[in-house]
Amino acid sequence: MYPIRRSWILAVVATVLAAAPVRAAAPEPDAAARDELYQRLKVLAEVLDAVGRNYVEPVSADDLVYGAAEGIVSRLDPHSSFLSPEMFREMQIETEGTFGGIGIEVTVRDGRLVVVSPIEDTPAARAGIRAGDVIVRIENERVKGLDLSEAVKRMRGPRGTRLTIHVLREGWDEPREFTLTRDVIRIKSVRHRRIGDVGVIRIAQFQQRTHREVRDALSTLGEAGPLAGLVLDLRNDPGGLLDQAVKVADIFLVEGPVV
Repeated sequence: MYPIRRSWILAVVATVLAAAPVRAAAPEPDAAARDELYQRLKVLAEVLDAVGRNYVEPVSADDLVYGAAEGIVSRLDPHSSFLSPEMFREMQIETEGTFGGIGIEVTVRDGRLVVVSPIEDTPAARAGIRAGDVIVRIENERVKGLDLSEAVKRMRGPRGTRLTIHVLREGWDEPREFTLTRDVIRIKSVRHRRIGDVGVIRIAQFQQRTHREVRDALSTLGEAGPLAGLVLDLRNDPGGLLDQAVKVADIFLVEGPVV
C-alpha cells in the first residue's frame, strides 16, 4: 500500500515520552544507549510497514500510529494510557463538568468495558450501576472490540433519550438489562459538610476548578468555628486532571518532596 514514513515513527516515540509518568530527573542516556534504542525502533518500523502493505483491508496511517502508541503505553502499568485526539477531546468535555449521558466513568480493561465509577446523582447512580460492573452490550450491540471513545460516544446523547445497557457484575450468572434515561450530567466536583467540629470534603472528580472549590469549602466549613479535624473523601473518585490533584495536595501538605 504505502511505506511507513519516518515522521510516523517519531510521532509514536514522542507520544510515548509525553505519556510517561513524571519522575525525578534521570541521567541522560549515553550515546550507546541511544543507538541501541534507535536500532530497536527498526522493529517497530518494519511491523508498521508490513501491516500497511499486507493487511487484508486498508489501514490508515492514524490507526497504525495510534495503535502502536496505545500498545506501547498500555504495557507500562494499569494506570498509563494513550489518548487519541478524539479521546482527548472526550476527556476535556468530562473535566469541564457538563455533558449529556447516563453518568458513568468507564475504561477498557483486558478488552472489557468496565465502570470505574458512577457519578453521584445521575441516572446510572440512581439505577444502581456500581464500580467494577462490566458493560457487555449497548443497545443490544456487543461492546467487545469497540475502542473506548466509540463506546463513550454511543452512551452519550441528548437529555430525555433512553439507553439500554447489559451489565455483568461479580456474582451474577448472566448480564442484566438496565434501561436509563439520559440527562444533562453536571459533575459537582466538590461537596462538603460539617459533623460537629469535624469537616468532610468529598471530591467526586478532579476537574478544572477542583482546587478552588476545595479552598472555598474549607473557608465555608471554618465559618462555623474552628475544626478539630478534616476528612478528605476520595472514594470512587476516578481521577481527572493531574495538575488539580497536585494543587489539592498542596493545600494540605507542607513544602517537601515533589508530589
